[in-house]
Amino acid sequence: MNPNNNTTPQSLPRRRQPLKHSVRCGVCRHPEREEIERRYRLFESLRKIAADYPEFSHSALARHTQYLHLGQQRLTKLEQVARRLLVEFSTEP
Repeated sequence: MNPNNNTTPQSLPRRRQPLKHSVRCGVCRHPEREEIERRYRLFESLRKIAADYPEFSHSALARHTQYLHLGQQRLTKLEQVARRLLVEFSTEP
């Protein structure tokens, strides 16, 4: 490590390692993973999902959704709905 550089190993960004994530992530290995992700994509809160799956903390679910970019998928869905509503209401007399 460069003594003039103030970065430490702890301050460097962690690299995404897909295999490592899927092996260590309990949500990825859970038999109801698709249902958990579906509920999140349908804008159900992580706290409510965590309450139904006590084996997962809110933090564990948040890490899973962040790693798989599920939040971005939620936003994309919201944008699609907003566009449809704008078109529908802008074409009415």
